[in-house]
Amino acid sequence: MMKKLLAAVAASLLLANSHAATLKTAQGEVEIAKTPERIAVYDIGALDTLIALGLGEKIVGIPGEKFAADFATPNAKEVGTLFEPDLEALNAVKPDLIIVASRSASKLDEVQKVAQAVDLSIPGENAYQEGLARLNDLGALFAKEAEAKKISDELNALRDEVKTRAAGKGKVLALLVNGPKIALYGPDSRAGWLQSELGLQLVHNEKMSGRHGDPVSFEYIAQENPDWIYALDRLAAIGEDGASARQTLDNELVHGTTAWKKGQVIYPQTKHIYIDIGGPALVRAAAKNYESVGVVVSPADYPEVITAIERGAFDLELRQRLMAKAFDHTADYDRAIANHFTPRFGAQADGFPQHYHADYQLHSVLRYGENPHQQAAFYTSRKAAGATLATAKQIQGKELSYNNLADADAALQTVLRFPEHPACIIVKHANPCGAALGDNILAAYDAAHRCDSTSAFGGIIAFNRGLDGETAREIISRQFVEVLLAPAFDDEALHVLAQKPNIRVFEIKSEGHKERDWQLTSLHGGLLVQEWDKGALNRADLQIVTAREPGHEELRDLLFAWQIVKSVKSNAIVLARDGATIGIGAGQTSRVFASQIAVLKAESEGLNPQGSVLASDAFFPFRDGVDAAAKAGVRAIIQPGGSVRDSEVIEAANEHNIAMIFTGMRHFRH
Repeated sequence: MMKKLLAAVAASLLLANSHAATLKTAQGEVEIAKTPERIAVYDIGALDTLIALGLGEKIVGIPGEKFAADFATPNAKEVGTLFEPDLEALNAVKPDLIIVASRSASKLDEVQKVAQAVDLSIPGENAYQEGLARLNDLGALFAKEAEAKKISDELNALRDEVKTRAAGKGKVLALLVNGPKIALYGPDSRAGWLQSELGLQLVHNEKMSGRHGDPVSFEYIAQENPDWIYALDRLAAIGEDGASARQTLDNELVHGTTAWKKGQVIYPQTKHIYIDIGGPALVRAAAKNYESVGVVVSPADYPEVITAIERGAFDLELRQRLMAKAFDHTADYDRAIANHFTPRFGAQADGFPQHYHADYQLHSVLRYGENPHQQAAFYTSRKAAGATLATAKQIQGKELSYNNLADADAALQTVLRFPEHPACIIVKHANPCGAALGDNILAAYDAAHRCDSTSAFGGIIAFNRGLDGETAREIISRQFVEVLLAPAFDDEALHVLAQKPNIRVFEIKSEGHKERDWQLTSLHGGLLVQEWDKGALNRADLQIVTAREPGHEELRDLLFAWQIVKSVKSNAIVLARDGATIGIGAGQTSRVFASQIAVLKAESEGLNPQGSVLASDAFFPFRDGVDAAAKAGVRAIIQPGGSVRDSEVIEAANEHNIAMIFTGMRHFRH
């Protein structure tokens, strides 16, 4: 009974979130009872509009033509053609709304038998405004009014710009070339919007009829002598063989026109222009035709393009550059869509996509890479958010170098693991050389710097609390620092740091730490992809394997050291006491050597390892590492465990009265 009640409530909530709407169609107004969730579309223009509104997931049926396959419809099945619906296939996808238009409008009554259907044909006259009205109606139906308005505003702005630039450019002959046949498009044709909206002076005669144009001869073209010829290639659009528009118009009579002599004959890629106007498909089509068409996808290019047109210098070199930008633009669009849908619906190989599409945009070109002879750049993720270098604000200092960025990221990701306490992390060459918690950030910095003051020189310092003036003074009095990272800086701190203008000071967003999805490492000829090391340790996961259990303070230090060793290059050993590191052994080929280096560093800074705790990023393969730790005075050890000699290692710990915890989790870092 309760299950039925909950189901009824859920159904009522779904209905509450839907809404009835009246949709203007070519057959009059149609009442839509609730927002459609499954749509079948037999019109490429409507398909393009729905995709632009972000409704691709709702589309369950599309025509089988190849141009429909260019659109991102992850849930769609083929349900016939633009002209002939397949009623069986249509019924199988269970649509709750079917859209037909000019090519399929005659089948409205047939598809109505499957589900509610609407005719969204757009008349040839006033096509542009009718198209905008259809866009806004669909936006209202699907509660996408804001998206529809944004698209409308962008189209109108572009229209106004083109209209301004097109003024006074002479007569335009708009043609449909169908093999050897030529038809003239006039103001009342499907190309009429070129005149009504863009102000182009279309060549026509008063007796013209039909939206598909009227037949004309080469003699007519010569007689009209247009300044521009705009030629749509129908055979290319529908994929049929025959003479191309270029071949047909390569004629002595056409050669005598102003348009031909000035190179102002335009042959747009017509597959999507003839079938569908708009969207990425149109951008790609224009880019493919760069020899005749300049396609502009960025407002940043408007000044150069306008100047080139005004000077008569809209040359091939410029069109080639614009073409490359256009393909990059549409590739970025497709890449974003693929990355959004593939994890949910695409083919996966054990959780990984068949193709890995990197989705990063250029942030800045760096002075050089790891070394001066290497070029380098910083790319940021489209989804960058929270406390990251991609979203950080630089307050002062020189630009970041490749090494600065690598070290700063390591410092930032480490310090963010301690949200409950003021923390300071100092990093040098991608390894922590000091880390500490404190009652305040000054105390944390003091303890972190004390761990390895030699290595801290020229390092990166990250805090998880705002930097005050006192701490800033202490830093610049003690050491040279490359980069300072903190979520905030008070006025006194900024005044102090301004005395050292070369210090790079970055304000990190305070939204907190957001774990990354994938870690990428390039190989020669390939790419390694893995999940980021997000392994978290709960106290319930800890396994005490020795006779002696760690005390409260020892356990606190063990868990702190475990968080730090996660950021140290393997093989890694971290010694800690009182919430601070006192010795770090990083990047050794032997774990016992890493232990010895950690002890050596502690002693070199006057820090006695006696009574400290030790964290190891991987298991001890032999007991010698435990013996070395005991000799230094270590009282407790945290390590993954899992060695075939675990029993020997545990026995050694018991012999030295060392408390030992197994985590069951390794933290290798290469």
